Amino acid sequence: MPKTEDIKVLNVDDVPYAVDSMSTEVKELVEVYNEWNQDLADAQKQFSQLRAAVESLSRQIVQTVRQEKLDASAEGETQPDAEAAAE
Repeated sequence: MPKTEDIKVLNVDDVPYAVDSMSTEVKELVEVYNEWNQDLADAQKQFSQLRAAVESLSRQIVQTVRQEKLDASAEGETQPDAEAAAE
């Protein structure tokens, strides 16, 4: 998965602050943010892949049902109707 860019500088009230120079609490919060931001990017990519796979499978299902319908219709045309054959 593509790596997101970790926050190294915080801009608060138009003032830049280097994360390395901040308190341990801020560093920990930024670390969690960076991890969750990466998790989000990974999930978005997986969601896109799953959506494409589901759409492809949906098309395949429709195509298969249509083909089976055509095959059944063709069989009905070449084989006599069971009721007509009994007469």
